[in-house]
Amino acid sequence: MIYHCNRCRYDFEASVPPVRCPDCGSRALRRATRAERVEYLQLMKLVAAESWDDAGLRRRAGNAAAEESPSPAREKELPVCSA
Repeated sequence: MIYHCNRCRYDFEASVPPVRCPDCGSRALRRATRAERVEYLQLMKLVAAESWDDAGLRRRAGNAAAEESPSPAREKELPVCSA
């Protein structure tokens, strides 16, 4: 269920009816209207997409950096064990 704080206008999800707003502590809570739910869900989708995209960019940047500069172990000739 999605709830709305009338004091600070914070929208949030909770599995049980909350007593206080997690943002401002107010007790002025109610269930979100249809428009507020739609806006909240759209925002959550946008945040999830940006988070996924940021992780992908970091991963790609990390792979590119690894390809450009060899690790110290690759630069040195490692001794061969003759056992």
